[in-house]
Amino acid sequence: VGWSGSICSPVTIKIAQRPDAQPCLVARDDSTGKVVANHSITSMSKLQLKEETDNDAWVWCAHDFSTKVLKPMCFYLKFADSETATAFKEKVEELKK
Repeated sequence: VGWSGSICSPVTIKIAQRPDAQPCLVARDDSTGKVVANHSITSMSKLQLKEETDNDAWVWCAHDFSTKVLKPMCFYLKFADSETATAFKEKVEELKK
């Protein structure tokens, strides 16, 4: 399992529905426009709070398609504040059902 690049710039996250009705997460690097994450949100999706943060960062793994090749990747996403991080987690949990 690899890590999805070390992007230190802001990203735009979009939660969408694939044509097969599966919810997915797509993240795009704001500075380059490059898609840096593109994967389904499934019942197996598990966000873990990143230790040693102010409750504002999540780590998770998924089968990602951002490179046009499906492969297992791990992601780390730090939010501006814990409220936004919590809202992201709640949305992912809602979509897993």
